[in-house]
Amino acid sequence: MHAPALPLLIKSTTGWVFVDLRSILCLRAEDKYARLHRTDGSSLVVLHTLNDLEARIGCNARIGDLLFVRAHRSSIVAIHHACAIHDHQEIEFRNGERISFSRRLWPLLREL
Repeated sequence: MHAPALPLLIKSTTGWVFVDLRSILCLRAEDKYARLHRTDGSSLVVLHTLNDLEARIGCNARIGDLLFVRAHRSSIVAIHHACAIHDHQEIEFRNGERISFSRRLWPLLREL
């Protein structure tokens, strides 16, 4: 798996846009597409599936100090923005938002 270039070119509902990987908090499935949530609180509907985005951003591989993981079948999270992992299978981000993760991800998170 190769590391993607910074920034990432993605197709949104308004056309093609460059997104800085460092600004991505998480990606959540939304019907056939995904919603990209940024650290500044904004979000963007992208016309890619989570499977496509998972491959394009290099999930489970470090890109410098960045690390994205497929937390659940419906989400990809930026672990480098996490501040806590709770026993009830939630990742908490610095902005207070929490996202659930699957049980199979727990061993990977414990190795970080």
